[in-house]
Amino acid sequence: MENLKKKSIIILAVFLCQSIFLSMALAEQNFPFTGYVTENGINVRADSTVGSEVICSVNKGERIEAVSEKYNWYKIKLPECAPSYIHKDMLGVVENNKAKLIRDKVNIRLKPNLEAEILGRISEGETVEVIKAEGDWYQIKPVNNTFAWIHKKFLEEIPAEQLKKEVLAAKEQEKEKAEEAASKEPKILIEGVIKPKFITTIARYKLITDDKEVYLLKGEGKLLSDYKNKRVKVGARSAEPYGNTSILEVERIGPIN
Repeated sequence: MENLKKKSIIILAVFLCQSIFLSMALAEQNFPFTGYVTENGINVRADSTVGSEVICSVNKGERIEAVSEKYNWYKIKLPECAPSYIHKDMLGVVENNKAKLIRDKVNIRLKPNLEAEILGRISEGETVEVIKAEGDWYQIKPVNNTFAWIHKKFLEEIPAEQLKKEVLAAKEQEKEKAEEAASKEPKILIEGVIKPKFITTIARYKLITDDKEVYLLKGEGKLLSDYKNKRVKVGARSAEPYGNTSILEVERIGPIN
């Protein structure tokens, strides 16, 4: 009886341990994940403590990507609101507000000075987008491999299924926009020289191609007259047969050099 009692206690202990480990495994957060901010005016900080420097603040509904956790804080990719600075000597020529790094393992800082918090490092060849110059520094848009911290109670994970649906919806929307744009594109593109046509009841101008084919043109009079006797590319949605030729409803026209 005593042995049976001991066996029962051991089995119960094993069961309880397994239950605890299972609960911990289920509760463990998977990284990275995308979350949304649950309240307004939440501070994003340089480290995982309430005493660390405030980088910026985020508001309810904003989305943030968390990459790890420490002391009930999430390490997050730097949000758009975060100021980021890089020394001018680290960049090549700035063109159209973009420049490439000419040094490796370059510090990105919170403020334009060498004592400011380091937000991350980026590598030679990477491109940054410059916002403005401040003395010997550039303020840039936040880049990859720059991070901050937010308390975990202010960030709620968005279910993966929801994100998947949003991605699919966005792709479908892009597809619809592309199809709509394509539907507005002229179905017919023809090159030739515009000449006057003296049949005013049908069309005032005609297009003569290199193969001597002739098309009658209907469209805005001034637009067609501006290209009279010039070589052009005409875009039309359809060609309507008319005797031995066709009438083009001109939608687009442009010069050919």
